[in-house]
Amino acid sequence: MNRTAVLFDLGGTLAYYYEMLDFPGLLEQAITEVQEYLLKEGKLLQPPLGAEELIRRVRQEDHETKDYRVRPSEHRFCRIFELDASKCSDKFVLEMCRCFLRPIFARGHCYDDSVPTPKGLRSKGIKIGIISNTSWGSPAALWREEIDRLGLGDLFDATIFCRDVGSRKPANQIFQFALQKLNADPQD
Repeated sequence: MNRTAVLFDLGGTLAYYYEMLDFPGLLEQAITEVQEYLLKEGKLLQPPLGAEELIRRVRQEDHETKDYRVRPSEHRFCRIFELDASKCSDKFVLEMCRCFLRPIFARGHCYDDSVPTPKGLRSKGIKIGIISNTSWGSPAALWREEIDRLGLGDLFDATIFCRDVGSRKPANQIFQFALQKLNADPQD
């Protein structure tokens, strides 16, 4: 077999963010960040949701689809906070998602082999890529900023996130898209 490409996941492979047991508390922090941003921007149509109602709405949104289609985070926020998406600018939506990711990214750090391993593969002429789902279907642009913050940006030939394709791993579409970006065949 002639290996020409290697795909890495970001979270749990190249960088640490959280254990699954930690996610409910982290999700609560992230949603609180969004709510505080909405209050600051005057976007809430009613007074802030009480803690119980907020938790109930978040739980309703805390799932993925069986067909692996991405459920964008900003759509979830619009349902939770009863926002009119048509009145939200792209800049506002991106900032709302940035607030959501702040507590997640604050915990992010690379593993010891996250730089040497890709560098070693590239030195052998192997194309390397990142293929990753994002927390709550958050925007790929923010995760690309995170990759740069971690010092990984220049190491990879391609970075593909579920939002780029509209499907989450393990859906075939995201892998096919990654292989096209790397000009590689599955068997290689």
